[in-house]
Amino acid sequence: MTYQASVTTSNQTGSATGRILAWLTVERLAWLVIGFAAAVLRLLGLGFRPLDAVEAQQAVAALGAAGLPGPGVSPLLLSLHRFSFGLFQSGEGLARIWPALAGIALVVLVFELRGELGRIGAMGAATLLAISPLLVFWSRSATGESFSLLAAMVLIVALTRARRRAPWIIWGAVGLGLLVLSSVAGYSVLVLIAPMAVLALAGRSTAIDNSGSAGSQWLIGLLVFVGVVALGATAMFFNPGGFAAVADLPAAWLRSFAGPAGYSPFWLLAQVTLGELLALGAGVAGLVIGLRRRDWFAQALGLWLVLALVLLVVRSGRSPGDAALLVLPLALLAGITVEAFAAQLSFAGERAEAAVLLAACLVVLGAAAIWLADYVRSLDGTANTVFLFSAAAALVVLVAILVAYFVVFGARVTWQVAVLVAAIALGLLTLRMTAMTSHNHDPLRWGSVASTRGASDGANLTAFLEQLAAQRGTDLRDLPVTLVAAPGTEPSPLLHWLVRDAATHDAAGAADADAGGVLISLADDPPPAGSDGAAPLVGRSFRIAEEWTPAGLRGEPLWKWLLYGLFDTPASQQRAVVWLPAHGS
Repeated sequence: MTYQASVTTSNQTGSATGRILAWLTVERLAWLVIGFAAAVLRLLGLGFRPLDAVEAQQAVAALGAAGLPGPGVSPLLLSLHRFSFGLFQSGEGLARIWPALAGIALVVLVFELRGELGRIGAMGAATLLAISPLLVFWSRSATGESFSLLAAMVLIVALTRARRRAPWIIWGAVGLGLLVLSSVAGYSVLVLIAPMAVLALAGRSTAIDNSGSAGSQWLIGLLVFVGVVALGATAMFFNPGGFAAVADLPAAWLRSFAGPAGYSPFWLLAQVTLGELLALGAGVAGLVIGLRRRDWFAQALGLWLVLALVLLVVRSGRSPGDAALLVLPLALLAGITVEAFAAQLSFAGERAEAAVLLAACLVVLGAAAIWLADYVRSLDGTANTVFLFSAAAALVVLVAILVAYFVVFGARVTWQVAVLVAAIALGLLTLRMTAMTSHNHDPLRWGSVASTRGASDGANLTAFLEQLAAQRGTDLRDLPVTLVAAPGTEPSPLLHWLVRDAATHDAAGAADADAGGVLISLADDPPPAGSDGAAPLVGRSFRIAEEWTPAGLRGEPLWKWLLYGLFDTPASQQRAVVWLPAHGS
């Protein structure tokens, strides 16, 4: 019987393995690889980068450390943070985990667009979204932009299903619910996706609505929408005040049309051009191909791009997240290009020649990249233009090789290899930009798509308070900390985040560091004024945030930033000062 049991177990294991292998087609394996790459880029080192001021405002709202949520806070992320911080120790990684998961889900959802993009085209679009510098950055930020992009993708899937006469109302209800819970950018998505909704619903067959179940489907969709909004806004009804944050989002979006000036539209477009060059080039090509075919999906995405550019111009309160709203349609349009190119790709009878040309072009491009890197390094001293001329010479050699192949082997092999070389080169540039903006550990590189970022010295402030509490024989949670702000202002959310584990309260203008307490203020604010007879205060400052933009760069500094993100001019800093009585410092 033991032998029979072993045989039975072996047969069951073998059959299970066989079913897995039968399910694991080449296409599904490719999708698993794309999903894994998206997860690695979004989850690796998620807590390394300190929170910036916007992220801190979102995070401390869930801690209840700064009163009511500030304007523009994501209600959905607020609810998720409340659950996460209640179950686990709050930290940078935990604050960003939900946007990262949303970013991964966005990439995987492209699988549902195979009918519009084709199988290979959908994989190409998903790959571009997986490695996109802007999408990866916002997936690794504790803000609501990643949820806005995910909601946009869910709505795109819903509308394509509607066009294909597949069940779509539940998809649309979930996407719309996520959208109104996501961020201020969600209301821009509502405007951008409106033409797609018109084209998708107008192109449906009228015969599908004649069934008696249509009304019940809409009712179910309404219930799903209300449920998503109610549960997402209130953290499963534990925070009814979350509806106030939901109501503030459309008001904040409307204020952005006449509010204070934000980011320059040229700066946001430069981010797309520099970081998303592959998606931009392939997306424009896909738009041309789709319009020539009169493809409704390409037409809708083209209108999305036009409206996105209009919003960039007419809205004064632009944010860096607005640039990501251009990347999503560009990547999907690029899928059309990938599918069309894959259909034309053929090296029948000329594979050896194509392989030699591809290898030669990549070697020459690699040499040019090395020369450019050497030139940038030489800018720290006396610029050596020999490196620059060598890089230019390598590019001339590349053009000569392509021309020679065109003359000898014809246009078909040459242009196909040239497109492959360009795609590989631009793909590597995209990955480099992703690494620089989301996985940068070099303080001399500006690793952010925003003009501000959190500074690494903030962790030293927290460590200093922990050391101070230990010296006084207590724990950080029992150390009284007073956050002092100028009269009429609130303490910085960054300060609230950095001292979130201490017993904090706010004060304006004057406060005493008595009973072993600690005062903390921003260096830009007036020093806290103690009461008469109080001990004099001494302070120790910590850099908690920094700001830098490439505005005004010319010549060599501009080249250093464009090629490698290096900057010479020091960033303006925001510093926090820990004030202690002179006798107890």
